[in-house]
Amino acid sequence: MASLGFGTSITFQSGFFANITDVKISGITRESVDVTNFASTNGWKEFIPSEMKDGGELEVEIIHDTDDAAPVDQDSETITITFPLKGAESTGATYASSGFMTNYEITVPGEDKITATATIKFSGAPTVTAGS
Repeated sequence: MASLGFGTSITFQSGFFANITDVKISGITRESVDVTNFASTNGWKEFIPSEMKDGGELEVEIIHDTDDAAPVDQDSETITITFPLKGAESTGATYASSGFMTNYEITVPGEDKITATATIKFSGAPTVTAGS
């Protein structure tokens, strides 16, 4: 079932709060390991999946509060994304991971709201919980 993003929230263990306008989780990767050798069939490279995985990053577009400092100096903390309810759910699905902010970019347009884009690097395995 398709879902709309309206109602998505993000909770930071530190209590950091922002009015969110866009959320993007990207860069979740698993490398390939080249195991090509002199016996590889017809010169075709061969690969196996790495055991190591990268949890990627969270990019959050927010309405910037000019009274707040960019929290890029905070330690790793648990960040939980709660998605909107689907159907008859009473609890939305969640995606939680340890992470820390690596970038905070403020945009000040002439005739629109001041926004910021915060980038959080995830560390370790995420915990995904289905809505219920």
